[in-house]
Amino acid sequence: MDFPGNLAMRWWPLRAENGVGHKDERLRLGGIRYLDPYWSVWRTYAKGRWLGRKLVDCFAQEFLSCNKHYSTVAVKLGRVYVNGKQITDTEYVLKNADFIEHWGHRHEHPVLDCKIRIVEDNENLLVVDKPASLPVHACGQYSIHTVLGLLRTQHQITGLRVLHRLDRTTSGLLLFAKNYATDLDFKQTLKLGHWVKEYVCKVDGVFPEEEIVCEEPLGNLVVSMGIQCVRADGKDARSRFKRMWTDGKVSVVKVTIDTGRTHQIRVHAQFLGHPIVGDTIYNSTVWGPERGKGADYKKGFDQLAIDVRDNHKMTNWLEEIAPGYDEMMEKMAFGEVTAEPPFIPREERPTYDPVCLGCNVVKKAPTMAHFSLNLHCLRYETENWSYQTDLPDWAIQPEA
Repeated sequence: MDFPGNLAMRWWPLRAENGVGHKDERLRLGGIRYLDPYWSVWRTYAKGRWLGRKLVDCFAQEFLSCNKHYSTVAVKLGRVYVNGKQITDTEYVLKNADFIEHWGHRHEHPVLDCKIRIVEDNENLLVVDKPASLPVHACGQYSIHTVLGLLRTQHQITGLRVLHRLDRTTSGLLLFAKNYATDLDFKQTLKLGHWVKEYVCKVDGVFPEEEIVCEEPLGNLVVSMGIQCVRADGKDARSRFKRMWTDGKVSVVKVTIDTGRTHQIRVHAQFLGHPIVGDTIYNSTVWGPERGKGADYKKGFDQLAIDVRDNHKMTNWLEEIAPGYDEMMEKMAFGEVTAEPPFIPREERPTYDPVCLGCNVVKKAPTMAHFSLNLHCLRYETENWSYQTDLPDWAIQPEA
């Protein structure tokens, strides 16, 4: 199979000129931080929902950002290993305890070029003020561009244990344990509901002045993307909203959550008819003409999931794919392909990968809505400790 030889020159995305990404070389432009593409290994054990299914089918379903034929092509090229053995059989069915490794060309998404501010650093605990745009830990196309990744490369801090998480676009207070005893103690108090968890968000419209309690159950809508919705078969969730100020068009609201469900504040704010300003997932008419108010979606969950997923894919990166790439991937998926030698060292792999989608797209400049959400973790405390960050600029009431 011949690769289109001109793709590397014409469709190479913006990148630093020197070094490789896994050593943290980067390019900073307009307050945005970019990394060079680099070869990386994704590792995981087979999940329960994958057992008895073909590896290529699970891969294609779970990793939506790839070309639909990529999983088949990667296996045929010998870039996937199961239990340490190179796999080239596209009919391979996953079994319990299978350990999967995939060699791929990673193009990390850019993030805001912001420093991680350390709030507290003692022998047991590290508390930071997380900037928006960073995931907490490695996921998808993010590895170095994460809180843990930048703490490692910028502050030489390693060995941290994640006590709780914040969404990629959410800023604010984030706690890590430095040892097993602290990890166990903090997670136990969190599980028992001893933590006071206070956030602040900016929402559409004039939020009522009195405190509003939302107790709608939350459940999965698009599992692979973590998108939630209000549904009767969901998990219990409780959020308390109290308006801080309003200018008649938007309101800044303090939110105390008594549970910690995925996207809880975002979905509850949507349900109340005051979705978070600029929320590209939950503040959209794809949820119905009232943008999900009162969980009146005007469609069933299956159709809603399809619509929300497609809308997210269209608005997320707006990539223009190189001519001929999709056709090439289809031909490789259904044609003869020569597998690569096993265990090629990272330093011997090419800087341009013809089957990598990231090497064959031009990305449009991301908007600030991609990087940052008007949602900030303000304060966490128990009877024994308390940590707080400053209000973000968008939450401060402007002078009259």
